[in-house]
Amino acid sequence: MLFTVPLDKTVEKINIAISPSVSEFSAMHIISDQSIHFMGTFPEDTYPIVYTKNYSNNNKWHGHHCHSNIIKTRGDQTKIDDFTFNKTDLRFLLIDKKLFKTYLHDIFGDIDLEPIYSSMAYRLKDEDIDMFLNIHHRTMNNEKVSKEEISGLLSKIFEEPIMDQLPFFKGYDLIQRAISLMTNHLKDPLLIKELSRALDVSIRTLELTFKKHLNINPKLYYKRLLLLAIEAELRKTKEDTISKIINRYQIYDHSRFGARFKNYFEKTPSEILNLDIKNNPFGWNERIFEEFSEYQT
Repeated sequence: MLFTVPLDKTVEKINIAISPSVSEFSAMHIISDQSIHFMGTFPEDTYPIVYTKNYSNNNKWHGHHCHSNIIKTRGDQTKIDDFTFNKTDLRFLLIDKKLFKTYLHDIFGDIDLEPIYSSMAYRLKDEDIDMFLNIHHRTMNNEKVSKEEISGLLSKIFEEPIMDQLPFFKGYDLIQRAISLMTNHLKDPLLIKELSRALDVSIRTLELTFKKHLNINPKLYYKRLLLLAIEAELRKTKEDTISKIINRYQIYDHSRFGARFKNYFEKTPSEILNLDIKNNPFGWNERIFEEFSEYQT
């Protein structure tokens, strides 16, 4: 499941579409005008190949600094952890891992594929980016793409893996550890001073690192994680009351919480609870990811 945390002041619409034909080869397109932190996982049997349109400052991928004409993957990992800034235009080609390995063997023969398969970034020429975009567009529109075309694209992508380690941006590890602690302590929230103590850094260092790389302070990021988690529970519950849900997060000033919730989502907790269509606050239906993963089972 893909989980998104907006880094701007308000929740804005994120356009997420997945190709209508769920098969061994699918596509996904994410467009937004806001800065976003993506987290989550793809299905275990899926190999994502991603092109990010090169907007200003939109060049960070799993803690690395990347430049234009880079195709990015997660190698043999399924975890997503990506920051996009100012504008987001992510185009995914999603390939079944067994099929993907078959393509690589057809292209490269019996050589050791592990260095290629586990690499996370590849350089592409302009004309090859155009090939990627063409195949992505046709897949999104449920138009036929031949195996020869897919094989041709993969041969272009994987002939130039970036074997030298991409540079990590300074502070990435601290941000990751902080977010991990926040996520693990949603129902027993930590004070920022407790968080910084657990990370063995000063509050000032933590605040400066978040501000520099995410343009948000850690306290506000933590609050957004809490709001998003509670909003998700409200949408998905069948029996719990609003009071039961927010009490589990140790929130006891219900009127103050309700005001903050409405200010952020432009809906009250009651309105979210009673929605007929259980779309998330960004406007897209999370069911599309469940549908995508169904063919994996």
